[in-house]
Amino acid sequence: GEARIDKPQAISVLKESPWFQIPYPGQFGMIRVSLGLFLGMFMSALASKVESLGDYAILAKVANEKSPPISTINRALTMEGPS
Repeated sequence: GEARIDKPQAISVLKESPWFQIPYPGQFGMIRVSLGLFLGMFMSALASKVESLGDYAILAKVANEKSPPISTINRALTMEGPS
């Protein structure tokens, strides 16, 4: 709206607007936590981990190699992080 370049006041709006803003907690109001969203994200991360376990076994079969040892899979899942 205000910063359209075909309006004469656009240049002043662009000059007066802040170029960089650093977000901080609570900037847009109180922080809210939703149990439903938390559980949904947790379950999706868990499903991603389970899928990754299957990926290692399938890729070993596709490459005609033996399955990687459990210690290697644990290390790989740790490096993947929370997905």
